[in-house]
Amino acid sequence: MCGAFYLKQSSHLAAHYGFDTFWNLGNLSRRDVLNPRRIVEGIPEYTVFRPTDRLPIIAQDRTGKLIIEQALWWLLMKTGEDGMPVPNQEYATFNSRIDKVMATGRTLHNTSPKSFRVLIPASGYFEWLGKVPYAIERADGETILFGGMAKAYPTPDGGYQLGVSIVTLPGHPKLAHIHQKSLPLMIEDDDIMHWLDRSVPNQDLQPFATPVLRHDMNTQPKSDIKQPELFGELQRIESD
Repeated sequence: MCGAFYLKQSSHLAAHYGFDTFWNLGNLSRRDVLNPRRIVEGIPEYTVFRPTDRLPIIAQDRTGKLIIEQALWWLLMKTGEDGMPVPNQEYATFNSRIDKVMATGRTLHNTSPKSFRVLIPASGYFEWLGKVPYAIERADGETILFGGMAKAYPTPDGGYQLGVSIVTLPGHPKLAHIHQKSLPLMIEDDDIMHWLDRSVPNQDLQPFATPVLRHDMNTQPKSDIKQPELFGELQRIESD
C-alpha cells in the first residue's frame, strides 16, 4: 500500500456508527464513540492523509470502551529537541506487515511501548500506476476501517503522543494490475471488537492474514490526489 489515503463525507461514519461526527483536529481528546452522540463542527468534505500527518483513530480503552484519539501516521517515534515524541524517519513505519505484527520475540510491536490494535477510518486509498494515482474505494460508498497498530509515547507534560501504522497484507491478484505488493487490512463490522480486544494476542490474528476482498471495490485515476475529482474509466473489482 502506498502512503496516502483520504476521508470524505464524514456523515457516512455518523450513519453507520451512531455518532454525528468526530472531526476537529484541534480537539480530538478521548471521546466516547458510540454513546452519547457527539457533534463537532468543521467537517472537511475531502481530506488526504500522508505519512506523519495527524489523523483520527478508533481504539478500545482499558475499560473496553470505544474511544476516538488523534495519532501521527508513523509508528516509531524518537524524542525531539523539545522533549516531545516525533516520527523517527530513519525507518519507514507508516505501514506494518501482518506477519511482522504476529511475530514473537523482540520485535517492533513487542518492545516498549508495546503496540496495540486500532482502526483507521477512510473513504479510500491510493496506489500509483506509474505516475498516475488510482483511488480505490468501496463500490457501495461505505467507510473503510483499516486495521492499524498504535503506540503511546509519554510526553513531558505527563500525557502521551500516539503513533500509528496501517497493517498490510500480501497483494491481492484482483488488484495486481495496479499494485502487486500489498493490500491494506480492512476490518469488517463483525470483526471490530475482536480486532480491538487487547486480551487477544497478536499471534492469534491468523484469520486476518489472508488478503480477501469482502466488498466490490471501485478504482479510478485522479490527476491530483489533493482534489476530489476523478477522471478516466471507472473499473469495478468484484469481491471474492
